[in-house]
Amino acid sequence: MVELRQLRYFVAVAEELHFGRAATRLHMTQPPLSRQIQSLERTLGVDLFVRGSSVGLTAAGQALLPRARRVLDAAETAVEAARHAEGPTEPRLRVGYPAGWPPVPVREALRRLADHRPEVPVDLVIGHGAAHADALRAGDLDAAFLLGDGGFGPGLAHETVAVERLVLASPAAAPASGDGAEVLALAEALVLPASEPDPWLREALLRTVAMSGGRPTELVEVPSMEAALSAVAAGLGCALVTQSTAASVEARGVTFTTIAHAPRSDVASQVVWRASASTPPEPLADLLEACRQEARHRGAVRRPLAVADAAPRSRERPGPRGHEDSADVLDGRAPRVLTTAAASNG
Repeated sequence: MVELRQLRYFVAVAEELHFGRAATRLHMTQPPLSRQIQSLERTLGVDLFVRGSSVGLTAAGQALLPRARRVLDAAETAVEAARHAEGPTEPRLRVGYPAGWPPVPVREALRRLADHRPEVPVDLVIGHGAAHADALRAGDLDAAFLLGDGGFGPGLAHETVAVERLVLASPAAAPASGDGAEVLALAEALVLPASEPDPWLREALLRTVAMSGGRPTELVEVPSMEAALSAVAAGLGCALVTQSTAASVEARGVTFTTIAHAPRSDVASQVVWRASASTPPEPLADLLEACRQEARHRGAVRRPLAVADAAPRSRERPGPRGHEDSADVLDGRAPRVLTTAAASNG
């Protein structure tokens, strides 16, 4: 019988692609985590991970990951429904929190809220952007912190909390360069988070690649920016990551280079909520005010309040050759997309 905790452990390793970082995230040591993953593999009768110089997902692991996320989300929803079945309870604020390392203003906004409203419990739900957006629309979250420029879907409002510079991560053995944009423009292989977990982050990264003149011939898709650093360390290509990720993750074999000359080489952290009411209810209103105070304090570029239209947002971005879709960094050529499992097998 597969246990929920085993699925939770599996998702953590699958997103980090590193047993040590996954153990830290789960507040446990690595040996028991490894034993639980092995127990899960024996129960299922399949290998979920390719183990070697780097960790990758097998085909079975790739098939299980989105379904495991849905099972864990459903279990959490069921628990919340049971808690509220007996009638009104004390107000709680359910906040979607990034699976990776968020920038300082996001963490400080939550600290401001705790200082101002210590009596309001805050439940942090750790996960990726797409799942958080779905949970907001379903009413399972009150707010979430997402990476991207907006366009999160119908009925969702957003404001910028922080604007963070991107840096280029390249294998330590790669030739040094004064500007990451130069390396990015010449890179043949690009390590990129897959579209399903965080489509708006992926779009922002592709925009920077396009505006730096990059035209990779190969894409290596990984679950997260943290996993991207593992792929870079293994020599699978270059990757764009946020400064907070670069500063928080120990990445041996990786060189970080600033990107000074690209027109847009940043990504915004947005606080997102349902725009069903003109005045957000408390304590959501307190969280939004804490985010605004932190944005002003840090000098973040405030983007206007936006409520997404029902129609899909145009993905056209101003590029180095006029208007160009950020997804067209390959000039219409089909990339050879590798999974981390395939890459680990060489």
